[in-house]
Amino acid sequence: MIKIDPLYLMLLMELSCVLTGGIVFLFFRIKKYRNQIQDSLKALSASRQIQEDMRKQLAALRSNRVPTSKPETVVQGPGNTDGKPGELEELRAQVETLQEGLKEKTGIYDQLQAKFVDLEKEYMILYHQQQKQVG
Repeated sequence: MIKIDPLYLMLLMELSCVLTGGIVFLFFRIKKYRNQIQDSLKALSASRQIQEDMRKQLAALRSNRVPTSKPETVVQGPGNTDGKPGELEELRAQVETLQEGLKEKTGIYDQLQAKFVDLEKEYMILYHQQQKQVG
């Protein structure tokens, strides 16, 4: 008759439980990674499709474009006679508003800089007073 030590039987059962738990854990982990990989592949195929569509549109635009023999006109100033004087004035107005905003911001910056210098002077005075009291 074969005698099995109960300690070995218990160790065998514990080992089988640990291995079963490990297998279940790995199964779910692999399933999670598989789902992530599938989602990534779907996104990649969608982005490739979008890229291919954009290439087709670009090729279509290039094929529809007819080369012109005359050079493009350049805005040269107040003597502009190509029919777009309003655009130049609009750009000048935008530049002026941006310059005004820049002046305001510069003024605010200068005020803050002056406050910082004043606070720095106050700090140094307080620091020297504290050093005299300690020393």
